[in-house]
Amino acid sequence: MGELLTENEIDALLHGVEGTDQEVEVTSSDEYELYNLSSGMLRVKSWQNEVDLIYERIQANLGIRLLGLLHKTVEVKRLSINIEKYGEYATSLDVPTSINVFSLKGMIGNLAIVLDAKLVYALVNIFFGGGSHRIDREGREFTEIEQRVIKLIVRTIIESIKLSWKELSDFEFILAETEMSPTHLKSFSEADVLMVKPFKIDFSGGGGEVHLLMPCAVIDSIFRKTRSKSRQGGIKTKEHMKNKALKYVVDVTGEISASSLTIGEVFNLAEGDIIPVESPEQLDVKINGIPKFKARMGDVKGKVGLKVTSVPAMEVL
Repeated sequence: MGELLTENEIDALLHGVEGTDQEVEVTSSDEYELYNLSSGMLRVKSWQNEVDLIYERIQANLGIRLLGLLHKTVEVKRLSINIEKYGEYATSLDVPTSINVFSLKGMIGNLAIVLDAKLVYALVNIFFGGGSHRIDREGREFTEIEQRVIKLIVRTIIESIKLSWKELSDFEFILAETEMSPTHLKSFSEADVLMVKPFKIDFSGGGGEVHLLMPCAVIDSIFRKTRSKSRQGGIKTKEHMKNKALKYVVDVTGEISASSLTIGEVFNLAEGDIIPVESPEQLDVKINGIPKFKARMGDVKGKVGLKVTSVPAMEVL
């Protein structure tokens, strides 16, 4: 059995070595900053108007493309946008579900296009002449034919996204992962905060849902870059207008002298008469007829010239 500590050893452990008493450091609330774990959600909510506008465009463009693809009347409805962690979202999905994750070349982060099984089965039913009867075979993996149909629909959705969201129009969508079981997906962790944009697609013969998933950090980054480019564009436009304005040609006139005569004196004028005029100390210089400067008349290399003596305060462009 090990030796017991003496009373002095216990005191040394509790109060520090004799002669070097240690004080417990206390950190005040002013020395740290609170971090809001939902800050990613809050930032994305500030872009709500922009997201709604893009969401509406995708709805319209997707409806047009599906109509041309299926040759059937297609109704695309927008459902409520949700912001949630992937772990919570995954529990709402059935197996199988077609989850297609894409990376955007030149951008950090992924986005996903999710098709539920009912939509996949209904689309296969239409493409291969199944008529208007619903066929539900949930609980199994997608066949090779069903996966080919999924690729066709996903490609159509990507085209609609690029057409509707100009910030993504030049990006290359690179397939990073496909999965049928939400719990096996590796591209998103359970803690990742995502914006889920669902669409309900209905047509004769069935229908289902399509979900667009994007991490909140990616959405925030896209809109921040867009706003930054917009500001830079505004600065360039202002500089362009300034340069154009500085090259604009204006009429500059200076009334050197003048005299007043009566009508009678005018009628009595004859060749050789001299009209007396006064030479003012300062005269007005006009820009396009509007007085802007004060000047003094003088001689410049044998020609009459004006020396500007007073310039009013003007706002710099």
